[in-house]
Formats: sequence, structure tokens, C-alpha cells
Amino acid sequence: MFLVILSIAAIVLSTVVLQLGNNMIAPILVLRASASGENLGYVGLIPTAYGIGFVFGCFWGQKLINRVGHIRAFAVAAALLATLAITMHLTSNTAGWIVLRAVMGCAIAIISTCADSWVGSGTPAAMRGQVMGLYATVTKLAHVTAPALLAASVFISDQGILLAAALFSLSLVPVAMATMPAPELVPGKTLSFRALFRAVPSSIAAAFAVGLANGAVLNFLPVYGLNISLPVSQAVALLAIAHFGGLTLQWPLGLLSDRVGRRAVIAGGLLVAASVSVLLSLPLLSSGNLMLMLVFIWGGTALSIYSISLSHAIDHFEGDNLVGVCATMLVIWSTASVLGPVAGGLLMGAFGPGALFQFSAACQAAAGLFVIGRMLNTSRRLRRTKFVNVPITSGQIHVLDPRSR
Repeated sequence: MFLVILSIAAIVLSTVVLQLGNNMIAPILVLRASASGENLGYVGLIPTAYGIGFVFGCFWGQKLINRVGHIRAFAVAAALLATLAITMHLTSNTAGWIVLRAVMGCAIAIISTCADSWVGSGTPAAMRGQVMGLYATVTKLAHVTAPALLAASVFISDQGILLAAALFSLSLVPVAMATMPAPELVPGKTLSFRALFRAVPSSIAAAFAVGLANGAVLNFLPVYGLNISLPVSQAVALLAIAHFGGLTLQWPLGLLSDRVGRRAVIAGGLLVAASVSVLLSLPLLSSGNLMLMLVFIWGGTALSIYSISLSHAIDHFEGDNLVGVCATMLVIWSTASVLGPVAGGLLMGAFGPGALFQFSAACQAAAGLFVIGRMLNTSRRLRRTKFVNVPITSGQIHVLDPRSR
């Protein structure tokens, strides 16, 4: 286990440093645009542009990594991110930030494809669940740490963007100094969505479902809290509780998937998250400590499914086009993450705050039942044996027949 962690330590450390900078820039831009008096709908185009750029970056990242390798692709993306951050510091135009944030989303997608495929290829299948879970847990720390840094008022100003640019540059150091080899280059190999779906439909269903549900809930959870009459501080705290649940349960669920099978954990996690979502949609349970516990469980299950789904996909393509697997999975997840907030916002506006978690429950339950169906179908195929033409009596009948002597 120690040697496996050592082999991926460089890319994980680089990714954490880089994601720390990325998660600092996102709220700074929104806060600065809002403070300048921009329309909130226009301000909302900043994260939307990032999501669209991320989707396109998944396609380009696969080709870039297959062409120049993981380390060079990471270096290109990190250098581009540092340049974009400095450019953001030099401009105060919201339209310019939208364009720059879209390009930044593309670069982050390249980084994510590099990291996911590097970690996946450097991990044996027997411990891939727990290692991918540990990797996801560490990178999630960046999502929690960035807001803490922004709590200092100095970082909300222009210096925060410069600090992010410095972090983007520093992320190059661990990868550049790595002594462990990067994954082997597989030039020219691409993976179609159809090929991936034919091999691992459960992974695709789970990735798309959690993209829809998580994208909606994480973007509107504070709004949900305000709509059920929580104070502003508690409404914002719901988001931290959900992320803390993901941090807490990510590694144990990954370890469990190594023991009992990926699809069993994926299906169980999805159905638990769906059940909790149903409870959170009920007015009687939308307050008090019970609600906080339910949000923690929701975060622990819903936010942990993607890495297990990715591990399941990598298991079926081990040593064969892992870059394509990771890129295609990211495309599926990121596309759903762009669509989820749109659907969640429309449903909340039409049917009230409970509709947010009803949407989450529907997505998760549908995917969970689909995975269970796939498991049952596989079990039936394994029990079914091929027809073999055999004689109606044993071939040893001549031994019993005295005329054969």
C-alpha cells in the first residue's frame, strides 16, 4: 500500500495545490462581479462558462495526453492556468472573466484527466477502490480549505487571484520532481462513448446520475436552507456539512468496494442517498439536528459514488486506454453537472424547496435500480451454461454388456 501511494504522491500533491487555487478563484470572481452591480443572471454565466469549458477540455485533454504524455500535458495546463489567473487580475470586465473562466475550465479538465488516469493506472485492482477514495478525499480537502483562506479579507481582494496564480505555478514542482514514472504513452488511442457504455453501463449511469443530483444540490443547498427559514449562517453551513460527509465516508466506501464489489457499493450508496433525499424533501424533517445528520449522510454517499464508478470502469480497461476511460467519464459527469443546476433551479422555483431533493432522489434511485438490474442480469448469465451434445447413455455401457468381452 505504501509503495502504491508513493508512486502517485507527486500527481496527487500537484493536483491538490492546483485545485486549491482553482477553488479560490471561483468565489472571488462571483463576489467581485456582484459587488460591481452586475445582474445576477449575468454573473451566473461565470460558473456556467467554466462547466462548458470543462466538457470541451475532456475531449481535448484525451488527445493531448495521448500525444505528449501526462507530465507535459499537466505542465501545459498548469502554465495556462497561471497565465489566465494573472490576466483575470489585470481586467475588471465581467465578459472577459466569462471567457477566461471557460478556458480555465478546459485546462482544469486536462489536469483532472491526467490525475485520474495516472492514479488509476498506478494502482492494483485489488486496492483501487481505497486508493481512489484516498485520492478523492485529499483533493476534496482543497474544496474545504479554499473557503477558509478566503475568510481572511485580504484574499477576497485582487491578492487572492495572485495567490491562486502562484499556486498554479507551484503545482508544477511535485510533478516535475517526480522520480516515479508516469503512465506509458498510448499514442492515437481514443475511446468512444458507445464502447465504454457497452463495457461498463453501471459506471456511466452512476456518473450521470450523481452529476445531475450533486450539481443541483451543491449549487442550491444554501438557497434550500434559506427557503426553509434557516438563518444565513446555518444555510451556508449545510454545504460544509455535506462536503464533510463526503470527506468522512469516501475512503471507507472505497475500501468496502474492494471487499464486496464496486457495483454493490455503487447501488447501495445511490439507494441510501435517494432515501435520504426523500426524507429531506419532507417538511417535517427539514429542520433540527436530524436534518443536519441527513445532510451529512447525503454528502457521504452521494459525493463518494463517482470515484467508485471510475474505479469500476478502470477495472475493465486495465492497461488499455485509461486516459480515454477517465476522459469519457469526466465528459459524462461534467455534462450532467451543467444540466443538474438548471433542472434543480427550475423545479425549486415551480414546486418549492422540497423539489430539490425530490429531483436528487429520482436521479439516484433510477441509477441505483439500473445498477441492481445489471447485477442480476450478470448473475443470470453466469448461471446459464452452454449446450453440449452428449449421448443419452454413458460411454461406459460397453463395460456392462457381456457381448463386448
